[in-house]
Amino acid sequence: MVTGIFMFVQRYESRHKTIGTAAVCILVVIAVVLTGTTYARNTVWNSELSLWSDVIKKSPGKARGYNNVGMCYYESKDRAKAIPYFQKAIEIDPLDYKALNNLGLSYMGEGRPEKAIESLSRAVKIKPSNGMYHINLGIAFLQKRDTNKGIMEINIGKALRREQRK
Repeated sequence: MVTGIFMFVQRYESRHKTIGTAAVCILVVIAVVLTGTTYARNTVWNSELSLWSDVIKKSPGKARGYNNVGMCYYESKDRAKAIPYFQKAIEIDPLDYKALNNLGLSYMGEGRPEKAIESLSRAVKIKPSNGMYHINLGIAFLQKRDTNKGIMEINIGKALRREQRK
């Protein structure tokens, strides 16, 4: 766009001096606007948390933003803050198996195996071919001291992961 205006100015500058002045003013305004928007976007891209928080503001009806904000908190070991974001993602999309798995992991980190089993069981039901979800569910059962179910789920998960590597 800027190049087009510059070429237009060069072509018509000799005949119309006011066109050249107007074009320079337009170029300055465009440059200032683009600089401002670039600066604003750079602050959003400053961190994953600020990026995904901005996604939530702009698309509050999409589960992915909430799941990813939850993951930012989960990865910083702030599971208590992560849980409501995973819950919101699941409220928006009840079949979001990633958010269900992440919620289950958060509950395990909080020492709440019953809630973890509830979330992880739903994730396994939706995506039974995911070996890690079975393994996570098995660990939740072990955390609850249900050794038989824990070992069974872990073995299912390991078998699925072996199959997927073939």
